[in-house]
Amino acid sequence: MKGATSIQERLWELRKDKGLNLEELSKLTGISKSALGSYEKEDFKEINHGNLITLADFYGVSVDYLLCRTENKEQINTPLTELHLNDEMVALLKSGRINNRLLCELATHKDFIKFLADIEIYVDGIATMQIQNLNALVDTVRHEIIERYRPGEDDPHLKVLQAAHISDDEYFSHMVLDDLNLIIRDIRESHKKDSESAPQTTVADELKENLEAVEKFQGQPFGKTGNALLQATRYQLQKFIGRRISLADSDSPKIKENGNAYQPEEKMVKKNRCCMVCWLHSM
Repeated sequence: MKGATSIQERLWELRKDKGLNLEELSKLTGISKSALGSYEKEDFKEINHGNLITLADFYGVSVDYLLCRTENKEQINTPLTELHLNDEMVALLKSGRINNRLLCELATHKDFIKFLADIEIYVDGIATMQIQNLNALVDTVRHEIIERYRPGEDDPHLKVLQAAHISDDEYFSHMVLDDLNLIIRDIRESHKKDSESAPQTTVADELKENLEAVEKFQGQPFGKTGNALLQATRYQLQKFIGRRISLADSDSPKIKENGNAYQPEEKMVKKNRCCMVCWLHSM
């Protein structure tokens, strides 16, 4: 989730956002098509001062934005006092310990204000009294039914009233989590095509493709191509098994089975590991 890292990428992004080709941009800015095309090439080094200002004015951004010295298109050098950030927040943003770009995407999402409002309602206890009043009303109705009709403990109406009790902690945790999940899913969807996002194919998919390719060579001399495919398959298996072994050896909580800690017999695990490794090296 990184922004443009060079002026060439920044100019290309701005032009694409406007939906312009080089010829159209040339007519609108008065800069030659060949010059504009060269500005977006990776091997281009400099843009003359006049054209730099012309492009910044045309796109409505600062020269610093064009030069990738800032990610802010409009808000330039805003005083900290206007942001109402405390010293700890400023230090955190400057530290590089968090992804500031992702934080900005979270905060500018259309539903982030609702997310904060729900947190504020919970933190300030604004709805706690109302929830307590509802629970008290349910208890009153339940007590009235018990006094009048003397139902048994398994009476379905009493069960319903008992289940109708609301925990403000649980209620707001679910509400806030739903808000956050919606925002995160939207951001994830917007970054699906990013070059840095995780690939759609898994190790198992790659292994399957390699094995299918090997099958096509059945009955033919294996040669260099076949050996290369086998090596690729071996590499994928080693990577897959290595990942499984590292997970098994980690300090993560043990798998639970019937309430008790469950772990495969250590000797059997070592034996299986040894067999798999030997098999790989024999390929």
